[in-house]
Amino acid sequence: MSPIILLIAIAQSPASTCDPHPLIQQADFPMDVRYSRAAHNEKVEQVLAKIPKTAYDEAFSLYGKQTPATRDLLNKILKENPNHGQALLLRARIASSQSFRDLNQAKSDIAQFHKACPKSYVTIFELAAVPDSTWLLQEAATLRSQLKDRTGQREAIAYPVLWHWERTALRSDQQEETRKLWAQDIEHLRNEKFPRTASWLDAIRNMEFNLERKFEWLPADFAVHHPHSAPSFYPEIQAIQDLGPTETAFLRFAQQAKRYPASTAVASYWQGPARKKLEQLPDAYLAMKSAMDLDPDSFRSSPPIQINRQKTWSAASSGSILFRRSSSRALNLFNAKHNLTDLPTSTQTAIRP
Repeated sequence: MSPIILLIAIAQSPASTCDPHPLIQQADFPMDVRYSRAAHNEKVEQVLAKIPKTAYDEAFSLYGKQTPATRDLLNKILKENPNHGQALLLRARIASSQSFRDLNQAKSDIAQFHKACPKSYVTIFELAAVPDSTWLLQEAATLRSQLKDRTGQREAIAYPVLWHWERTALRSDQQEETRKLWAQDIEHLRNEKFPRTASWLDAIRNMEFNLERKFEWLPADFAVHHPHSAPSFYPEIQAIQDLGPTETAFLRFAQQAKRYPASTAVASYWQGPARKKLEQLPDAYLAMKSAMDLDPDSFRSSPPIQINRQKTWSAASSGSILFRRSSSRALNLFNAKHNLTDLPTSTQTAIRP
């Protein structure tokens, strides 16, 4: 479950106008890559469906579609209850956006939220778009002080927001001290008291992006709690890659693909060494096609899947004369073996000089 989806669910929670419904925590589990994304989303929806709805949901459901209508409904909600925390945050979110920017409104709503919900966190990514770095840093300082020494699910959700504010408010040449704080934040997040949820994983990956480096300890840490979720199986993939394009490596790739049939990641890693041994490419390609079929949501991108499939063959050539001479044989073998009709049927369509 992504932090954005989780924040949306929290915003819809009727248990408190300040804090998330307790059931939200049960929906914050990582995807099991043995199954499709659709199956994962269905499990999440089953949990969220148990949460009672309120009038606030109507306003939130219009956000991003009919934002002026959302704002009108929020004004009515806040007229009846000026301390409705989530309504204040959503109105501040709208006032922070470029299309509906109202800096005074955003600041006023955030200030009121702090008064109404002193123990709750402001977690609005959009505040980073407000052209007032001084105020944004003040909000970041408030959030950082609130998060100190806490080790809950909500804290894991809040850290990426904090880092985004700090990264936006400070130029890159002003971030030396802040980057030291980020390193301390990561060590804090490694505390075993933090539940290893999807939000926790997203927070760690967010900081990998910020610091432009991988945390080598992450797969082993996460595997203790979720052995069938990425990146838990990456060490095994790396071990297979280290074997090079060998029969043992291809056998182990096939085993991994069978274990995680909906994982396009496994199939993608398999294709690398398979391109160095042409007769292995059809099976690697089939694993990718099967993963796409089982989990189409993972490839809802541009260009369409069919073009990506063709590019798999095109990329395999890499200008190789051997591949150009052997490609027809490989394609014919692949089609005959798997009875597929949506693949290139000639070197002219599969490989372009």
